[in-house]
Amino acid sequence: MVNPDFFQDYLVIRTEFVESVEFMRRIEFGIDDKEEYEKAMVWIKANCIEGEDVNSAAKQSSRERKNWEWEIVVKMTLIAHDLMIGNQNSKHWALVKKQKEGMQFWPFYKASGNGLIFIQMQILQKLY
Repeated sequence: MVNPDFFQDYLVIRTEFVESVEFMRRIEFGIDDKEEYEKAMVWIKANCIEGEDVNSAAKQSSRERKNWEWEIVVKMTLIAHDLMIGNQNSKHWALVKKQKEGMQFWPFYKASGNGLIFIQMQILQKLY
């Protein structure tokens, strides 16, 4: 784990942490810039040449699976870019603006560990 104090105090770089589920949420709900995605896929097909698959035929992924993996890699790359720099063309940007105006709270995408932590704290308080 990165020590945020080291980055802030010594390197003067602010760190932020994003759970990987945020990538899954954005992919599942289509929270991305479709135009940017299409441009990225064209670039990938022109510039990223797959090497030979040396796995046995039984272990090789199908062409369909490989295409899906490329799509996920591109989407995750664009999401990481959006998280770091922002993208006013994505649906997420509109949600951020609404949230800043106090009109919307972030919905839970998947169950979080907050309930577990709360229960553990209650048990610990009773034991000690």
